Amino acid sequence: MVSWGILTAAMALCSRYWEFLLVRVLLGAAEAGFFPGIIFYFTFWFKKRERALKIAFFYIFAAVAGVFGGILAHFILLMDHWNLSGWQWLFVIEGLASALVGVSVWFLMPDYPHSVSWLTPDEKMMVMNRLKDDHAAGTSASSDANASSVNVAVKAISWREVRDTMLDKRVLTMSGLFFVMLNCAYIQSFFMPAVVKEMLDDPVWANLLTAPIYSVAIVASLSNSVIADRTGKYHWCVAGACTIGMISYLALAYALTGSSFIFKYAATIGAASASYATIPPYLAWFTLNLRTSTASAVGTAMIVSIGNVGGFVGPQIMSFSEKWYGTLGYGLGVAGVLEFLAVIGVLLLAWWQGDLGGRKSKGYEQIVDHEPEMEEPSWKAYGTA
Repeated sequence: MVSWGILTAAMALCSRYWEFLLVRVLLGAAEAGFFPGIIFYFTFWFKKRERALKIAFFYIFAAVAGVFGGILAHFILLMDHWNLSGWQWLFVIEGLASALVGVSVWFLMPDYPHSVSWLTPDEKMMVMNRLKDDHAAGTSASSDANASSVNVAVKAISWREVRDTMLDKRVLTMSGLFFVMLNCAYIQSFFMPAVVKEMLDDPVWANLLTAPIYSVAIVASLSNSVIADRTGKYHWCVAGACTIGMISYLALAYALTGSSFIFKYAATIGAASASYATIPPYLAWFTLNLRTSTASAVGTAMIVSIGNVGGFVGPQIMSFSEKWYGTLGYGLGVAGVLEFLAVIGVLLLAWWQGDLGGRKSKGYEQIVDHEPEMEEPSWKAYGTA
């Protein structure tokens, strides 16, 4: 976060195009590890069937921060002091604020439960024991942290394990599915106000009516995450959300230039809700199978990195739709097809892992209410059969 903030502030000094590109590339590299790092950090503190809701809160508050950030940016852009324009002040203020928060995190944010000062020894032991019981099927990120708590050496990084994780079929498959899902999420995020505007042809009402859409989407995200955590049926929660997204996008694409406003608005709410309800349980499902700290770190970074390519592809789909056909409807139709592919992919993956009564792939770690005693750790990212 410190390098992220400093580079953001440095954007205010850019006066040439190549300077802007250089700093922007460095900024992207600096912020790339933040989101996967947070997901990885959650595995140190929360049990498997608690993570979807925690990820949902993080995901939602990131969106809420964007709303308040937009309001703050509006007032900062009005500043014009000390030979700096408003856009320069925007980079300086938000960049330095991020750097200061990054410095405070170093001192205030503990790595593991055993290292905090605000827990008693009994409370620390309780947290570590519940994590140990939750990861009894093998070594995991949390159990690595737990090992450190009881004066056992934390497992060192194994480059062989890094390679195995990056080449693991499940990691690659789930990364590809996440790319498909994030295409739809970015389409929803960047173009939903434009979609509402196309329905109303009134920019003022279009902006106002986006608020209820995201309000319902937040409720949907939290609700689906709670269901996923309590039932352990992450695949059904993800597939269900993607199915709602598929129906909503296809209905919106078909009815965008016709039908009643209420029908189109309902489809818009469904599409946004599906996008918000998909990501948290999907990432929680992904972390369930990562049995070591190395696998968790590498795997989480991979899925987020590959998925975020959708941040480029998704908006391009909508831009081409508007440019070539004069409407966003075709792009929304593509989003519906992508949601359909995500549903098929999630169900096939669940069947492959044994969740649907099909084959159980080698090394798959099934969630059960009563897990066996801890086995000896394996160097493999997903254990051995």
